[in-house]
Amino acid sequence: MRRLSEAARLERMLLVLAFAYLLLLLIGLVARSRFSPAHWSATTSRKKPTSALVIGRLMQHRTRFGFRELLHTLAHLLSQIRKENWG
Repeated sequence: MRRLSEAARLERMLLVLAFAYLLLLLIGLVARSRFSPAHWSATTSRKKPTSALVIGRLMQHRTRFGFRELLHTLAHLLSQIRKENWG
């Protein structure tokens, strides 16, 4: 079995961290569209909205999110960004 170098281990750890961040972000975006702010926040103030990452972290154990739904959200997000940047 081949041993990984320190750089390779760090690279893999950062890749896992990036996937976890993306997953929580997508869960937060889906939860934001599916539920009211009362599910994740004590206040529903529009002045200080909760970030999608925090919503994802809070909601990940409360309900199930389908993989297809998360991928659809990602595709929709990427198409919006493309339209905004490239017209």
